[in-house]
Parts: sequence; C-alpha cells; structure tokens
Amino acid sequence: MDLFKKYKLKRTKTREIIIEALKSAKKPISTEELYKTLSDENNINLTTVYRNLNTLVEIGFINKIVRQDGIAYYSLENLDVHYIVCDSCNKQIELDHCPIDHSFFEEVDNKGFKTKGHIFEVHGLCKDCQEKNQ
Repeated sequence: MDLFKKYKLKRTKTREIIIEALKSAKKPISTEELYKTLSDENNINLTTVYRNLNTLVEIGFINKIVRQDGIAYYSLENLDVHYIVCDSCNKQIELDHCPIDHSFFEEVDNKGFKTKGHIFEVHGLCKDCQEKNQ
C-alpha cells in the first residue's frame, strides 16, 4: 500500500528523500543530523526539513521523541531509546536492552493507553571525561 495515499499526504520529492533517509538511519535522528545528511546531495534547506518533519509527525507517519537534552529525534519506528549520556562531552552510548520491566507497558496498555515509545537515559561522566577531571 502507498503510504502517501494511506495518510492522504501529497507526494513530494523532499518528503520521499526525508523518508528514505529515516529508513536508512540506524537509530533515531535529529533534524540537524538529517539536514547534514541531505544537504550535501540535495537542494534542501533546514526550514524545509523542519516543516516536513512536523507535517509527517502531525499525521502520524513518523514518530518524534524529545530527549532530556531537549533535542527532538525522529524515526519511522516506535521510539524506544536507551542511552548512557556523558554530561561533559555529550557522548551517547546506546544500551543493548531496555532495563524497564516490560510488565509496566502491559499495565499501561491494560489501562487503555497506547504507548508510542519511551526514553531511558542515565547521565554521568564517561571514562575519558573522568580522566580529564582527575
């Protein structure tokens, strides 16, 4: 099925490029990361990227999650993000698994709430920053 027809969305070259970039991203991606990826090969400005991402989120075509650092990240998949974040250098290390007991999400679903994703972040100092501070 054509997703543009399903979501009653006008098919544009820019939207196709953005969606393809999100498909090829290995993780949720910020607007700035997406823009850097697209601007070298395409004539797309940052405002156009923001506007299209907002439209795609509004209609439910893509997912958006705002991390604790205030930056929005986008993905085609439901966003379940698990990171260790260094407060000094902002290094981000993704955890291999979710430390949250999945029965929590079952309880939420049983209360009639449909979850779209979650964020689990642990903040501190990475090994490199710890060594710099000693």
